[in-house]
Amino acid sequence: AETCMRGPVPGTAAHRLWNLGESQSLAKQALMHPFVIGIGNGSAPIASFRNYIAQDYFFLGAFIKAYALVLSKVDDNSSKRTLHELIGAVIEELEMHEAYAAGVTIAVST
Repeated sequence: AETCMRGPVPGTAAHRLWNLGESQSLAKQALMHPFVIGIGNGSAPIASFRNYIAQDYFFLGAFIKAYALVLSKVDDNSSKRTLHELIGAVIEELEMHEAYAAGVTIAVST
């Protein structure tokens, strides 16, 4: 079976984290989950998709706050740059969820 995603963009902080130790194996298992494949090929039930978007939006809101807290605690520029990239990626995903939510009438909040 094919995955619906190829993983993070090479050279990004997400890509580096994706490829640590057993992370890649676990990520591939997650990508092969029937719901994830259904999102990719459009066969996921719309009610399940709506729930996923609302829950993930809430999770991402908490996640970005956690990254921001860590950012406030680090001193080295390399860590700051990595967290900046991660926060930027979460903002992009939140914006993507907002667009989906508007298209299929989903109430999202953090």
